[in-house]
Amino acid sequence: MRNNMKNMDAAGKLFMALDRPFADLVDFFLKDEGYKVVRESIREMNPETIGRPPNGRYRKTVHDIVKEMDIRKRHGKPRHLTVALENQSYVSRVMPGRELMSSALHWDHWRRGVRSEHEKNGELETTEKWLDGVLPGDRMPPVLTLTPYFGQKPWKGANRFVADMTDCPPGLEKALADCPANVVSFRDMTAKQLSSFEVGPMRAVAKSIRYSRNRRLLRYEMRTDPSFHDMPAEAYEIINQATGMKLKPKQKEHNNMARDISSYDQYLLDMGERRGEKKGEKRGRKEGKLEGKLEGKLEGKLEGLAEGITAAIMRFIQSRRRRHFSETQIQEDLQLDFGLDEAKASQYMASSLTAKA
Repeated sequence: MRNNMKNMDAAGKLFMALDRPFADLVDFFLKDEGYKVVRESIREMNPETIGRPPNGRYRKTVHDIVKEMDIRKRHGKPRHLTVALENQSYVSRVMPGRELMSSALHWDHWRRGVRSEHEKNGELETTEKWLDGVLPGDRMPPVLTLTPYFGQKPWKGANRFVADMTDCPPGLEKALADCPANVVSFRDMTAKQLSSFEVGPMRAVAKSIRYSRNRRLLRYEMRTDPSFHDMPAEAYEIINQATGMKLKPKQKEHNNMARDISSYDQYLLDMGERRGEKKGEKRGRKEGKLEGKLEGKLEGKLEGLAEGITAAIMRFIQSRRRRHFSETQIQEDLQLDFGLDEAKASQYMASSLTAKA
């Protein structure tokens, strides 16, 4: 059991170290406040340096992953935020206490840096100012601590320090230092919460953990949710660790239409080819010449094949729209899977808007 948890912890760190899953998790947590991460602003920090004591004799690892970024509302200005993750594969009864301690280390590290800067600039003229190290107007960037929980059991750990970890007399809650665990438990999510994740590998991992006990439903999600398509290798690893499955990244082969499209689409191609062949043969027979018969058969076969390809492409587009692919992604897939140039793919996309699904 210990080795399995260790493997899950390692997989979680590799996965959450990727900018996209990290940002998707923060977006999910902040969605009720209306904030979203400015993706290009993400900068990774070294978590070992945050709590280093002044004598430098040892390093204190505060969190698994720490990143700086800007967040903003739709029409607001960017605001700076530091986000620290502590990945959990088991239910912890002490998470709020750990977060409170690490938040204090974040604050102490920031205060020491500010005091050092003020000292260089000769701004700490009095003993009192030197002891504080912080001047009026100095503001520490906020640190949001998150605990993504990848375990299979329902989260029943402590959620707040004062309420869940102290024997607090009634009425003193506001006077005591408090800290939330900010647990994001994929195991306990509703279908609505899962769907509120951005389409991407973070949503795929969340659904895999939530539906790991219902393999039939999980396989359906894997077929229909584009989040499971083109996942990074780290996502496959954590899904395998969480569910016991043995998924492997698919090596997609492009320009092989017969392999990439569905069996029904292949049926459309074959039927179009045969229908065109019969029409061409009939047209050639009317001309009363063997040469005309063969030529008409070939022409009709090509015409029918073109009709079948068109039907398959239209079905391809409508299918991906129903699965909430973006228009840009659908057009790119058309170019890759059917060997079309950009102009032809655009023409099919425009035609499909007026065609019946």
